[in-house]
This record gives sequence, structure tokens and C-alpha cells, in this order.
Amino acid sequence: IKYQDMHVKDVMSKLDDCYLLSADEVLDFKKITEIFKVGYSRIPVYDNDDVNNVIGLLLVKDLIFCPEHKLIIHMVLN
Repeated sequence: IKYQDMHVKDVMSKLDDCYLLSADEVLDFKKITEIFKVGYSRIPVYDNDDVNNVIGLLLVKDLIFCPEHKLIIHMVLN
């Protein structure tokens, strides 16, 4: 199979199968641990309680330098 014969829907993950985070969630130790355990490097972030309203990607590598105090996810989005 060649890439030119493929459709985007054939290679993308369904939104229902994705691990997503709300932009308003607090990044505390428990949430950061959960994020590391799911094993993804990029996590879609949604806004306004609507998972179809994805506003950005949280890059897990950015959490390595996350300060000790609690942050809200939208503060660390690129």
C-alpha cells in the first residue's frame, strides 16, 4: 500500500480512543504521574468541556521542567 492510496481517516486515532486533557485541569504530582503512565508524547488539550474543541497539544517533554507548584494546563501549552 502506498501513501497516496491512503486516506487520513485510515491512519488517525478516533477521538474516543485518545487520552485528552481539559485546558482547565491542574497539573499536580498526581496528574503528571498519570500523564507519564499513559505513555504518549503528545496529548491533545480541549477547551470549554467540548472534546471536539481541541486547542493545542501538551508536549510531555515540557513537563520535565514543570515547577513543583501546581499549574493549569493552558499555562504550559505551546
